[in-house]
Amino acid sequence: MTNKINESMLDLFKSEVITQSDKIINLVNELDASTDLNNTYETIINSSRGIKGAAKLVHVEILIPVIEQLENVFSYYQSLELILNKLSKDTIN
Repeated sequence: MTNKINESMLDLFKSEVITQSDKIINLVNELDASTDLNNTYETIINSSRGIKGAAKLVHVEILIPVIEQLENVFSYYQSLELILNKLSKDTIN
């Protein structure tokens, strides 16, 4: 029974990684055309967290630092975008 649960959890993990990875790839490919970069970055970060959470559930610890770095990169870009937007608005006013 334990092996069945583990296999089932691994199947769910694989499905989650594929789904969230596809979403991240599509969003990254569309960054240049995005009119709401802050929301795009937030969605990428949330998808990354979904992968990280799934990895923790099935004890795929090796993936967690990689995903955390991905989150850090897009969090940085999100912060930079917010700063640039603020500077742009301040310059216009």
